[in-house]
Amino acid sequence: MELTVVRVLSGGNAGNGRYFYNFSPDILLCESKGTLEYTLSSDSSDGLSIRTLVHSASEKQFEAPVYAPDRRSVTIANMVTRSELINVAVIIVDIEEPRLFVKCDPQVLNIPD
Repeated sequence: MELTVVRVLSGGNAGNGRYFYNFSPDILLCESKGTLEYTLSSDSSDGLSIRTLVHSASEKQFEAPVYAPDRRSVTIANMVTRSELINVAVIIVDIEEPRLFVKCDPQVLNIPD
């Protein structure tokens, strides 16, 4: 899943209106186990990185996230053990505003085969 996060002067949809984010697809359908990857797109503003990924998955659906050394992407193994709608929050931090977080919140729909 590709995330685009850019700084804006006002009117953004995150970070107190100072950032705009978009991701595609809105919801990811998973029918068998595999690895999910969340990546900041090349269109994202410089100086942004992924601070953390948190989720609402029940026990043993997701394994621990693994972050790229540059923190521009994160992968997580999805075991797809049961049907479940999972909320994911990818928290982005900006070196120019280290106290201001941007939350991107794609969803994962697990429906095992």
